[in-house]
Amino acid sequence: MAKIKIKSLVINYFKGIKELALDFTYPNNTEKLLDNIVIYGVNGSGKSTILEAIYLCLIVASAYHEKNDLKRIEDFLVDYISLGSEWIYNKEKEFHIVIEIIDHEKIKKGELTYSQKEGLKWSIDHKLSSDFFGSFTYLSSYRLLNPSTVQSAGDWSEIERIEDEAFRERTRYARSPRHPMYRRDNYFPSLSLQFENNYKTVKQYLVNLITDKKVEAITSENDAILEKIKQSFKIFFPKKDFLEQLSRTDNIKDYRLMIKNEDGSVVDLDQLSSGEREIIAFFTFLCTKAISNSILIIDEPELHLHSKWQSILLYAIHQIFPNSQLFLATHSSEIHQSASESELFELQKEEE
Repeated sequence: MAKIKIKSLVINYFKGIKELALDFTYPNNTEKLLDNIVIYGVNGSGKSTILEAIYLCLIVASAYHEKNDLKRIEDFLVDYISLGSEWIYNKEKEFHIVIEIIDHEKIKKGELTYSQKEGLKWSIDHKLSSDFFGSFTYLSSYRLLNPSTVQSAGDWSEIERIEDEAFRERTRYARSPRHPMYRRDNYFPSLSLQFENNYKTVKQYLVNLITDKKVEAITSENDAILEKIKQSFKIFFPKKDFLEQLSRTDNIKDYRLMIKNEDGSVVDLDQLSSGEREIIAFFTFLCTKAISNSILIIDEPELHLHSKWQSILLYAIHQIFPNSQLFLATHSSEIHQSASESELFELQKEEE
């Protein structure tokens, strides 16, 4: 049983949601929490906003230790996700979110409020345990599979450098008219663009893991991560082999990750279909971020995936992360059908 889960959520005046209350327990057994929360509905109904509300509360809860922390947290959120009036519903004065967290079987109620006048406010009625910190992971719908090169192997500082560079770019261009958030007429910030999955980071992780394994320098934690990645690969591609081999030539300085096809041919990771690369990137990201985590928040998990892979996605995630509670926002009928009726939350678009 997971030590950390979410029991309920109440949203008032947050982004496009005026009022919404959600209970994540079984209808006939309020003591038993749902393992899967599958949120579906038409575009603009608020699916991603629910995930953002949950994640925002968890971010603040994990960073908050005393009242003096709030200004530092608020400044970070202003820089990183452009927290401001755009996050408040329809010119209201503030948004208010209430979240109930189950922490070692005890309910802990947190309340998050934000207004431009009063700033960020957070309170929780019981102190969170040490297991809470790092117990959640968010994977946005902004997942790019652009080709990228990896020119160093076993260099873990390179991952930190890539992520630091991405952070600086996001904060630098967060309000630039050239930023993708401005492609529509109205500016409406989203966590999706700030917490994108960096495909180059994923490839660097894989190269480092394989290199460390080859030279017998891999830690037990990283060895477990590599095994989880290989396990997820086998679930979706039982007739392919994820080779723990790298290819590099004098002419091509890029490290290539090699995959063996059913016919015996060996190809580079970047030669796979977008769906195959998405599976590898998706689970590599989760395994490196969430191997011990209890809460996985995933926006549009079906991206790039064939319908047959969508239909086993819930099964696969629970195989890799057996002690997890999943929050998914999806358009996929296959994911919808693979969940139980109690796990489905349909949203209707608010009438204007």
